[in-house]
Amino acid sequence: MQGARLNRRLKFVETHVHLSSVFSKERFLKLASKLGFSVIFATDRVEGVGEVEVLLRVNLEGGNLAQMKRALGRVRGKGDVVAAPCINREVATWAARNPDIDVIYFPSLDHYKCMDKSLVRLSHEGRTAIELSLTPLFEREGTKRMQAFSILRRAATVLLEEGAVFFITREPKGEYELRSPESLIAIARLLGVPREGAVRALSSYPLLILKWRGYEGIQREVTPEG
Repeated sequence: MQGARLNRRLKFVETHVHLSSVFSKERFLKLASKLGFSVIFATDRVEGVGEVEVLLRVNLEGGNLAQMKRALGRVRGKGDVVAAPCINREVATWAARNPDIDVIYFPSLDHYKCMDKSLVRLSHEGRTAIELSLTPLFEREGTKRMQAFSILRRAATVLLEEGAVFFITREPKGEYELRSPESLIAIARLLGVPREGAVRALSSYPLLILKWRGYEGIQREVTPEG
């Protein structure tokens, strides 16, 4: 459809990739490149393939705030991107404003109850991105899928109203779960995210986080989406 094509000079990023369960990492990365991704944040350290650059994403693990703090102390400086799961409000608040954490995410739909305008404002203070995972929309059917749409749409509304820096991810664990940037943008629009906002969530916002972190390995050509 005319006007719907993406600007190929933009670098698109899949921000939450689990490569540990991928049989052929090289084939996975080649497919990611073919679909239109230039960068992926992966939870396993691997070398990039072709034009795809792979950055290590470290997801903190722990069952409470004290454990999360200890985990952060262990991994600080070991990954390109540090992400914290919002397992409860206490952890979410701490992570959102922590300058050593780059991304906060929600491990399940139930955890989106932690997300509100005050959390988004804290993320501004901490220069922390908020990740919106589209995975529940692919894994659920019928009424449960509609419930997932409702929860994610509410979350997207808060992000947009507060002008948040946010990511959109399919959170793939294998080749069959990879989706192109165009596909993710189309789904995001169903959640009420304008096209230009979805493009930023897949391109300029992830690269902005790297810039804030001082990472200079990726150069982005600043051009309008078209």
